[in-house]
Amino acid sequence: MVSYPCCSIVQFMGLVALPPALITEYCGRGSLYDCLAAASKQDAAAAQLTWRRRLAIAADAGTGLCYLHRRDIIHCDVKSPNLLVDEVWRVKVADFNLSKILVGARPESIGSDGGLTNPIWAAPEVLRGERATPASDVYSFGMVSLVLYELLTWRLPWTFAVDMSPFKVGATIMAGGRPEVPPREALPGPDTATWSGLDAYLQLMRECWAQQPEHRPSFDEVVGRLRQLLDAAPPSPA
Repeated sequence: MVSYPCCSIVQFMGLVALPPALITEYCGRGSLYDCLAAASKQDAAAAQLTWRRRLAIAADAGTGLCYLHRRDIIHCDVKSPNLLVDEVWRVKVADFNLSKILVGARPESIGSDGGLTNPIWAAPEVLRGERATPASDVYSFGMVSLVLYELLTWRLPWTFAVDMSPFKVGATIMAGGRPEVPPREALPGPDTATWSGLDAYLQLMRECWAQQPEHRPSFDEVVGRLRQLLDAAPPSPA
């Protein structure tokens, strides 16, 4: 087994020659997308997603992406289906098929195919065909409300919009548009109505969405601010 010093990266266990396959650690709750979909439909699942738990999920994911960025790796496909959740709700960053290594890379090799296939999570500069940077992952993290938006609404970005095809989504993002943020009373969660950190969370999310990459916070800052919110969050019920 290859073990990484970061527990927020899915662990590589081995490979199979025939049929070709990678073996990774098992994450029993599936992806973050699966968890949020269940919470949107089942009261028992929804009750588990307090803001303390949601902040811990976001901090775990941010920690994994911060680990990659410190090693000059851009994930390039940050989205809730690529964040795996284990039995004790720890989140692991997975699926490095589109990842890019910055050191020694030619500029033309650091584009992002993910922007073409997943426009709802893609940064504006990626949609314009420009090179991906660590700030592109930060944007996608904010959109996923991976992590911030999806943890907030339990819905995919742009699903509140009517008649938004992928082409329209891409054009809207490049023009500076962002998904609608529902009012507090319309947001899901067992403790959303009373959570005092919502405004700070929304501010961080919107900073991650900044149109210009240089205006987005680094993952070091994102994780630090999430952990501050986590420290101040009320404990989850037993």
